[in-house]
Amino acid sequence: MGHPEKLPINTHDNYIDRVARCCRGPATSRQGKAEENNSGSKPSHRITAKRRCDGQGKLSEAEETIENLRASLEQMLWDNTSQYLRRCVRNMNFTAQERISVYAHVDGWFILAGRFSPDPQRNDPRRRKFPFNEGCIGKAWNSPEACHGTLPNPDKNLSHYVKMSQRRFDLPESVARDIRMKSRQYYARALQSDKTGTRVGVIVLESLSNSCFNSQELNTLISGKEEHLASLVMSSAGVSIFLRGSNSIGGIT
Repeated sequence: MGHPEKLPINTHDNYIDRVARCCRGPATSRQGKAEENNSGSKPSHRITAKRRCDGQGKLSEAEETIENLRASLEQMLWDNTSQYLRRCVRNMNFTAQERISVYAHVDGWFILAGRFSPDPQRNDPRRRKFPFNEGCIGKAWNSPEACHGTLPNPDKNLSHYVKMSQRRFDLPESVARDIRMKSRQYYARALQSDKTGTRVGVIVLESLSNSCFNSQELNTLISGKEEHLASLVMSSAGVSIFLRGSNSIGGIT
């Protein structure tokens, strides 16, 4: 629904009259004009059209306010979560080859809630929404333990990299080929909230190197920060539920 046409105040009645004429046809329009001249008052259809336009304007303003609020809240949560991820790995000698991300579980999907890499280009998401049963995210969600593993060098043999991605992480061939950051080492673990007693999301660390992470050290690191990470993820999930159907969390961009 668009905004009503904005006109100067002294032409507003002419605009309403044009709207009314479009609605009732030319013959009725002339009759309404005659009634106005005879009675000195506005016909009811003009009042109705004016009210309709006023209602549309108020609705458009409300929709714009909600959209601005949504965008501000979503950006604030993204920034807070991403900054916390940066602090989580500040003692890990993270390089531009590494990245850490967290995903909220919402309605059978995973929504990217925050991300950090020393390389700014690796922070920009191509997708915000992921299937619950694909990749290391889905595997970690459905596993009682952390999911970790290495993949072959895609620069030397892309076909072998894609094949092993399918075998180890149930990643479709088309998705594996299209990934911009073709990481060789992954660590993924489901996040559980002590408050709810349920899993709420997944944290993923990945590297272009095949020997960057120590899974035991990562288990210790994440266990000490899991509750706060879960809290951030639940906040993002709450916003995503409120925004169900929004393009901002939709598929590939």
